[in-house]
Amino acid sequence: MPRVSSAVDLTLAQSIAAIVGGENVIQDAAARLLASSDLYLWPDAVIADLVVRPQSTDEVSRTVSLLANNGKVLVPRGASPQA
Repeated sequence: MPRVSSAVDLTLAQSIAAIVGGENVIQDAAARLLASSDLYLWPDAVIADLVVRPQSTDEVSRTVSLLANNGKVLVPRGASPQA
């Protein structure tokens, strides 16, 4: 089972929350683990630091820019509204 880190960049999370709203930035370990896989959990899987649910194209654009400016990797996922 992959190890889920509890180390979340709180400053970055707060900056993203200012864009998408705090309710759309998910930091708990279970949600991050769920959003990091499909049906199978790979033992060496990389677990998401944050799950972000932007509600508009503008929020997506601003979030992507923020992540890029901070040297962070973005992995888009649109398979489920619950992930």
